[in-house]
Amino acid sequence: MAVMCPDHRELLNWMDMGIPFLSGNEDLRYMLPGMLMQKAWIERALSAEEEGKKVVYNQFNMYAELFNAFDLVAIPPEIWTLLKVRLKDGFGMIETIDAAHEAGIHPELCSAHKSAIGDQVLGDRIPPPDFIVNPSFPCDNTKIAYQVLAEITGAPMLVMDCPYFGPDTDEEAAMAYWVNQVKELIRFVEEQTGKKLDPDRLKEVVEEANRGAEYALDYASLRQLKPLPQPGAGGGSAVGGMNLMGLPEWTNCMKALLDDIKDRVAKGKTAVPEEKLRLNWFYLHAFYDFDVYEWLEREKGAVSPVTFSNYDRLEVVDTSSTESIIKGVAKRLLQFPMGRQGTGSSDIYINDCIDAVKRWQCDAVILSGHAGCKYIRGLLGLLRDELRKINVPLLVFDEDTFDPRVAPPEEFRPKIEDFVDMVIANKERENG
Repeated sequence: MAVMCPDHRELLNWMDMGIPFLSGNEDLRYMLPGMLMQKAWIERALSAEEEGKKVVYNQFNMYAELFNAFDLVAIPPEIWTLLKVRLKDGFGMIETIDAAHEAGIHPELCSAHKSAIGDQVLGDRIPPPDFIVNPSFPCDNTKIAYQVLAEITGAPMLVMDCPYFGPDTDEEAAMAYWVNQVKELIRFVEEQTGKKLDPDRLKEVVEEANRGAEYALDYASLRQLKPLPQPGAGGGSAVGGMNLMGLPEWTNCMKALLDDIKDRVAKGKTAVPEEKLRLNWFYLHAFYDFDVYEWLEREKGAVSPVTFSNYDRLEVVDTSSTESIIKGVAKRLLQFPMGRQGTGSSDIYINDCIDAVKRWQCDAVILSGHAGCKYIRGLLGLLRDELRKINVPLLVFDEDTFDPRVAPPEEFRPKIEDFVDMVIANKERENG
């Protein structure tokens, strides 16, 4: 009999070796919270059937606090599958991407979704869902991919209709509509689980999520310091928010990230000895290019204080009544970084990018041009025009965030290096 989820069991073994190493290295300890939280999630997912817990496939742009209030195991299939990219020297998703291609999935689909579909085609790669929830944001990839997942698994699916947000949107009316969609989600989960939502448990989970959100926001504010106190690309609510938000494991991760950066500030530590450049990576860089941020720090003195996935706009939810909690959770569901920016016009993404440049004091923006992400690629010209107005250079290059065969690091790293060298030289010339 085949072992269920062999890749993720291999990841657990890898984490068991890595955790003691990171724990004992003060300079690398900032990597530990995310690894501990991912390990807890994988173990939770693998034990779901044995513990009699239902599994929900929630699209990865959904914070999971509502599902955790029902004691479900939330598994965003895109996140589950992308964890494999660490295996096989960055080629860990290739087998499942190719399985989707061979099953007839068109090559233009985002490779995260192709790999998630491939997990189902090959079988035994991911715990099966009891039901599926897919909001209409952020992109067309999710809309078609989740129909395929529902068809293959036979699981019932709720599609949540997000209203369009743009400069002329009546936000009060739009939010009222979205709150009703969240109430429909609650009814759907009650129907699938046979359990009514426990208001006390909901309040407990949301208050736990509030604590984690406050830690995440405090952490983000400390990464705005110049020079940057902590190496790497940092964390944020997106790290585990789509599966463990509202549980102590997620809160502990956010607190540990905050504690580490506070400790570094207190000790006067910085990410690099001499900070020469601050970069805003406002899209997901290639997951198989493992050490790109450390490479830039080491070779160029270029730090990455903010990225697409740790740009947090969370708000604390009012827990004074069940109605206020539901409204607050509904609003928070629209605050996940990519989800938020895919709810309407390109103004949202562009304004967020410029806000990140200003608040994190960035000198330039780098966008890894993921082949599957149409909504980002469609706004690049508009973004470049707006960044030129504030004299911020932009680098865009082609790659596939999950498939190194499309563009291996040796193809795009020289482009990054040339761009960084140019921006540093211009900055030094301007500063005399």
